[in-house]
Amino acid sequence: MIIDFARRAHDHNWELDPITRSLLDTDFYKLLMLQFIWRNFPRTRATFTLINRTSAARLGDTIDVGQLRQQLEHTRRLRFRKSELIWLAGNTFYGRRGIFEPAFLDWLERDFALSDYDLSVEDGQLSLRFHGLWSATTMWEIYALSEIGELRTRAALKQLGELELDILYARAKARLWEKMARLRGVPDLSISDFGTRRRHSFLWHEYVVNAMRDTIGSSFAGTSNAYLAYKHDLEAIGTNGHELPMAMAAMAQNDEELKTAQYRLLELWQQSYQGELLILLPDTFGTTQFLRDAPAWVANWTGQRIDSKDAYVAGDEYIAWLQRHGRDPRQKRLIASDALDVEQILGLHAYFAGTLLNGASPDDFRSASDFMDASRWVPERRIRFSAGWGTLLTNDFRNCNPRGSDSFNPVSLVCKLTDADGRPAVKLSDNYSKALGNAEETERYRRVFGLAGDEYIAWLQRHSRDPRQKRLIASDALDVEQILGLHAYFAGTLRNGATPDDFRSAGDFLDSNRWIPARRIRFSAGWGTLLTNDFRNCNPQGGDSFNPVSLVCKLSEVEGKPAVKLSDNYSKALGDPEEAERYRRVFGVAGVADVPVLT
Repeated sequence: MIIDFARRAHDHNWELDPITRSLLDTDFYKLLMLQFIWRNFPRTRATFTLINRTSAARLGDTIDVGQLRQQLEHTRRLRFRKSELIWLAGNTFYGRRGIFEPAFLDWLERDFALSDYDLSVEDGQLSLRFHGLWSATTMWEIYALSEIGELRTRAALKQLGELELDILYARAKARLWEKMARLRGVPDLSISDFGTRRRHSFLWHEYVVNAMRDTIGSSFAGTSNAYLAYKHDLEAIGTNGHELPMAMAAMAQNDEELKTAQYRLLELWQQSYQGELLILLPDTFGTTQFLRDAPAWVANWTGQRIDSKDAYVAGDEYIAWLQRHGRDPRQKRLIASDALDVEQILGLHAYFAGTLLNGASPDDFRSASDFMDASRWVPERRIRFSAGWGTLLTNDFRNCNPRGSDSFNPVSLVCKLTDADGRPAVKLSDNYSKALGNAEETERYRRVFGLAGDEYIAWLQRHSRDPRQKRLIASDALDVEQILGLHAYFAGTLRNGATPDDFRSAGDFLDSNRWIPARRIRFSAGWGTLLTNDFRNCNPQGGDSFNPVSLVCKLSEVEGKPAVKLSDNYSKALGDPEEAERYRRVFGVAGVADVPVLT
């Protein structure tokens, strides 16, 4: 399929060009979760709220709210087509037919309807809330995100002339091709499209999916987008999302029920689904506590998805946990899905889908040819690794705008469950900048689930030391955004749903409704490369010859014996592979074992 994106954008003058063309134009896991909600929580009410994590992008000023309302109303009028319901009823998903019950499909055809919503603009940002029965609000998440994203794209396209549009899409196509060329031929690679929610546009999304299928062949496992899977006869990919444990936890009546809600959800889920649909998503309230306290039967599940923790650390943590429970990790599935691009996919595949040899590191694997050197890598998998590639597959237009602005850069936009049956919902996450929820309730959750990810503060508290008197120094790959976010998080108290990403300059710290200087620990930052050598994109000739490189000079032996560094970031591990494995056996896997009590 050849689409002239530039011509289409230039000639665009339709009164309403629908963004959501079908109710199947959503992530497949939303349909799986919808059936689960329909069966188990038919009367539960829920609210979903739009949250713009990229607060510098003033979407309320960029997007015509009237056009957004038109798109939302068009989506509310859509109904599932007969052919779509027949596909859901008769198609094979993960090797099984009949995943969707006849009664559920009848309900989809006759009774399913999207809820009402509240839409306005406040201080240059869109304010959008969906409220009603959980079964009527949950599907709005993906529809709303993809519609807002594409309206932002259309607004930016209108600023460009026809030649500029040609250049924009030529650059984006060239970038896509370069990424696919690096992936083509990598042995045993498995990649799925997870890019619906933050895509550039529906048509670009469709173009990318077809290009991936045609270019990397069997390495392209399928798409999370149910409509594209239906239309192009692709495998529909997806399992479950954070809203389920968030809702179960919100409805808990006390702290004991709150702690066990994450496991009660699994009990209910496995009554509906089996096999490859039994994929854990343990990071909602922290992966380490989830695995530490999980009932033994949880190890029977098929695999785990990593969504907010360092994927190397989380994968090793899961493998060690499986081994302790007498399971063979090579038979289990590990899915990474957080902020992936081609470099991370190749590195993670090298690390988990094979065995690194002779001092090779994940960063050494840049294309298929690197996997052909048997002296550095052999395809002896540690676990069945696959990648869910999202935003930077379907919306990587960074630096493609011929006018040089960032108007096509993706923004971090989410639409999250904020209450269930009138009780506030909370997500802690392994990445604390992604934490969501009412500040008071979030603190309660941290008391109940522990401080996984804040190990040092928790360790100090267990040893009766006051963290406010201790020093915490961050020094890894910092730039101004990370420094401001970490300072907001550790040197003060976030309030009223504020997140570290909201703090972009000094002015943000002056709003006492969102932050007060009540420190948790004495935080400071060690700013390195991107302070003294940030010449990225400064070269007037356009090359990367002034970009910094990652160069180290490390101790490699002492008295003739090999030296090893494991690191919390496993891509930074150094040393002889055999000796490194011995060290891992001795020291264990970071994030799994409790911090030893020092006496």
